[in-house]
Amino acid sequence: MERNGQKTETGTQPKKPLKRRRVLLALAAVGVLIGAAAFGIHGQLEARRAQRDLELTYERALGDLRSSVGSMALALHKGLYTNTPAGRASFCAQLMRACSLAKGALSVLPVTDDTMNSVSKYVSQVGGFSSALWEKASQGEDAAETDWETLSALSDLAQTLQKDLQTVTLSADGQNTAEAFSQAAEDFADYPTLLYDGPFSDHLYQTEPQLLKGKAEISPEEAQKRAEAFFGSNVQADGEVAGQVPAYRFVCGEAQLSLTKAGGVPLSLINGREILSENLSQKEAQARALSFAEEHGFPSMEPTYWVLQDGKYVFNLAYTEDGVRCYPDLVKVAVAADTGEVVEFSADGFVANHRDRSLKAPAHTAEEAAAAASPKLRVESSRRAVIPTLSGEVQAYELHCRGEKGEQLLLYLHADTLEEEAIFFLEESASGVLVQ
Repeated sequence: MERNGQKTETGTQPKKPLKRRRVLLALAAVGVLIGAAAFGIHGQLEARRAQRDLELTYERALGDLRSSVGSMALALHKGLYTNTPAGRASFCAQLMRACSLAKGALSVLPVTDDTMNSVSKYVSQVGGFSSALWEKASQGEDAAETDWETLSALSDLAQTLQKDLQTVTLSADGQNTAEAFSQAAEDFADYPTLLYDGPFSDHLYQTEPQLLKGKAEISPEEAQKRAEAFFGSNVQADGEVAGQVPAYRFVCGEAQLSLTKAGGVPLSLINGREILSENLSQKEAQARALSFAEEHGFPSMEPTYWVLQDGKYVFNLAYTEDGVRCYPDLVKVAVAADTGEVVEFSADGFVANHRDRSLKAPAHTAEEAAAAASPKLRVESSRRAVIPTLSGEVQAYELHCRGEKGEQLLLYLHADTLEEEAIFFLEESASGVLVQ
């Protein structure tokens, strides 16, 4: 169309706003779709996270149940061989703690029917029994014959439950609880209503390190010389260690050595080298561990317990004074089974507790101690020992015993009062000798 001799186009300009609106609407629709998708993905992630949290909760509860039932089984088994009110009070306290933990774990597991009712009843009754027996023991009363019969029955059931729980596997959603616990439920279906490294190895640094009392602090230069004498060569200083036992630290290849600042005593050694084979016998490794301890200022040591683990023979060595084994004065030595090289060493126990004790003759004889043991035990040997307790060190008789089922036990009776101080089960295998 022409106007005043000029051409104009009609209908073109109005189309542009319409096109822009269509583009905006399309973008908005895409935005909504993306938002919805993002919201959906976020929801899925949240659901997965919640599901995983639930799985972890069930897994943790099952682990806690296994652990607490294991502690119950161990305490009940030990309780069979206690022979004094003080000894029974101690194991009853352990038992009550384990029952409380087991109840807590059972309350978390998603049991939706009566599958675990009998097991829950058993745990509750063990707790009630231990509480009643503790009351008797705290008043100095002896356990009745029916108490011993109940204790034996509870011990057998605890071991059965412990074995059953090792095979339990829960599904991710916990919906298979009834099926997973079916064996345990079956074993306890007819349960009647009633009428847990070696002993003393964790007793460290509760007071000032005894070995270091009165010892002068050595200089960094003197510590360097001692480290070079220890390794031979290529030793580098690697700073200092703070804490209750201040020490100088040195490295030589993959090995790290700590020497106490007071006195320059070897405190620890760690060598992380790979162990390629197992060529040494236990006796050969033990001889090397003892000679190493002697060479580095730890005399009169004797092996107590050992284990072969990750290609290393690990020995607990205890100091002996006039034939008396002093358990607080422990040294740990690990010998590589391929070459006999000492790859780990720890003198924490020895440094913390060693001193001249001037041990006195006990008030009772070994024969009297053996006679004071539970009649359910057969005493095979005895020796004097110094052991740590909550109130300090005491001299005790260590009685190596056999239980009614052939199990080996170590029973510790106070050498002056014949009160029970501790009891441990001894386990021997091709891989070592350990206690629990």
